[in-house]
Amino acid sequence: MKGLCVLTAISFFSFKSIGQTNISGIINTYTKVTGISGSCTCPSTNCVSATVVSASGFAANDFVLIIQMKGARADSSNTPSHGSILNLYDAGNYEFDTIASISGNTITFKVPLKQTYFTNATIADSAYVQLIKVPIYMGNVNVNGTLTPQSWNAATGTGGVLVFVVSGTLTLQANISADGMGFQAAPHTQVSVGCDLDTAFYFQSTIWNYASCTSCGYVYDDAVTRRVGQASYGGCGTTCFTNRFYTGDNKSASYRGEGIVANTFKKIFSNGNVAYFNKGKGRWGNGGGGGGNHNAGGGGGGNYGTGGWGGKMYNVSTTACPTADFASRRGYGGTSLTPTGSKTFMGGAGGDGHDNGLNGTGGVNGGGIIIINAANVTNGGSYTISANGASQTLVAAGDGSGGGGAGGSILMDVSGSYTNAVTISAKGGKGGDHNNNTCHGTGGGGGGGVIWFSTGSGSIPPNVTTDVTGGANGIQIAPTIDCGDINWGATAGSAGGVLTGLASGATVFLNMNSCNTALPVELVSFRADVVDDNVALSWTTGSEYNSDYFTVERSEDGVQFSRVLQKDAAGNSSSTRHYSAVDEHPLYGISYYRLSQTNFDGIMHYSQIVSITIAKTPELTVFPNPVEDYFVISFEGIKSFDFALMDMAGNNLMEEKNLTASAKVSAGTFQKGIYYVKGFSGKTMFVKKIVIM
Repeated sequence: MKGLCVLTAISFFSFKSIGQTNISGIINTYTKVTGISGSCTCPSTNCVSATVVSASGFAANDFVLIIQMKGARADSSNTPSHGSILNLYDAGNYEFDTIASISGNTITFKVPLKQTYFTNATIADSAYVQLIKVPIYMGNVNVNGTLTPQSWNAATGTGGVLVFVVSGTLTLQANISADGMGFQAAPHTQVSVGCDLDTAFYFQSTIWNYASCTSCGYVYDDAVTRRVGQASYGGCGTTCFTNRFYTGDNKSASYRGEGIVANTFKKIFSNGNVAYFNKGKGRWGNGGGGGGNHNAGGGGGGNYGTGGWGGKMYNVSTTACPTADFASRRGYGGTSLTPTGSKTFMGGAGGDGHDNGLNGTGGVNGGGIIIINAANVTNGGSYTISANGASQTLVAAGDGSGGGGAGGSILMDVSGSYTNAVTISAKGGKGGDHNNNTCHGTGGGGGGGVIWFSTGSGSIPPNVTTDVTGGANGIQIAPTIDCGDINWGATAGSAGGVLTGLASGATVFLNMNSCNTALPVELVSFRADVVDDNVALSWTTGSEYNSDYFTVERSEDGVQFSRVLQKDAAGNSSSTRHYSAVDEHPLYGISYYRLSQTNFDGIMHYSQIVSITIAKTPELTVFPNPVEDYFVISFEGIKSFDFALMDMAGNNLMEEKNLTASAKVSAGTFQKGIYYVKGFSGKTMFVKKIVIM
């Protein structure tokens, strides 16, 4: 399994914290990308740039994630297929890169981008591409307060994603949560009552603008059509309305939930009419459909699992709204999405419940995205990692209820183990309930999200519990109801998915270009051997590119490393090269070595860790004892040492440091009595008692 945490294969040392680190709150920095320029392929560098709204908070050598949040295209026909995905285009595309340089609001990347962005996007239908700074923590990390992304904000085109790297162990002392921080529900809005909306009306335009007024009617599809008897809403002798939902219009459905198809997507008809698709009972990609007129429930948002249906309309049959039409007014659930090795998605929001009396409820948000790369994960309590869709907890009373949000996406790139029972969830949220003796539309449940582990093949890692269940639909909670069906046509969201291992055809778990995942140095071998109480270090490179120098680092515990020595590298080489060095002052017992390689641009890469054992036992010797004129102190088995002479009270009377052989100490300046000689090297220490005569 090859993932982002393979330190021999990734250049991401642009934002470093050393040792034990506490994190909480929002740790990422976000900016919207408005354009990408330049085109090249590996091994070319510094050839692709992004124009951003603001480069504040970003710097050269920052490790970053670029991700497109929207940009899919949906079926806009007035059929049951309305809102289904026709083409994902670049929606969900993501990858990691490193910033080479910044000039104003132009950010240049070190390596070419692997994915495309903005395909088939226009200003009116933004792809919502964002750049996110990824913090990298060297050593162990404690989550000591709830850790979250910035909530998704469609106005700024940023947020909804939490991503970070930990080289050591990630310990949960608090929750990691992107619950309800994905695609957003529309603000709940009251609409006018009325039951003469055509049941086949899957979408409704918020703007209806005629190039020339020859007739007026209601936009269904490419032909301008209208229901018989609706001439009062327009005609050759009447000024055409430019707003489809003006006050008193009793044809309006409710708002759809947000998803990967932008709500600003527009359709221009042959006669110049323009339709925007932010209202209607039809799903809009993975966004749940709004409740239809009159008082139907909103559909649940979708992600890996499909969102549930909203409930049927108000249970009162009229000529315009006969019983046979009740079910046809339900909000559709958001469509299901399939992630890939290069695509990941936030949960879709639930659709709004149809509300004409201010007694209904709106849809709620989907879950966000969490991407974690760590060596190990352990739980310091009963804490969780979650990207659940929001549940509608408000209860409608005489109007339609909103749909639940879909679960988000969680990518876990953990090379080691999970300990102490870690629960990870991307559940769909519950649809809204209704409390009135006369049944009204309840909310559909949100679809489950996706959890994807880098390790394993079909099995969840040990000590991990997952939950990607779909959200429950809302129900009628009044003691007595006139419809005899507590669900009233609403359904739960479908379950999400738990995936393991690499995506088909992928070579790394977290997506990035091949020249971003290979060392600029091809390291053939790295060895540490004990030779005459020294440690002989040797390494061989097959090729080198842009390589400045090597640093040998040593550790007593395999976690905290310190510099031992440095060697110049070849710079650029296509032939095999051999390097050697000696640690003349090694640690006794088990110790660990690793090799770091630093580029000319300051980016670092690490080798694998090797261990050695020096078994010789050190021995402190003081002679003669008792002492008359002088004494000699030596520390066998130690390359260098310090010593101190102390009196009976523990006071230091003299000190010598960095002795490499032995030391001869005059006793003439000391009074007769008992003294202690302390010799120490690193964590090795011995104390001998002497008597001065």
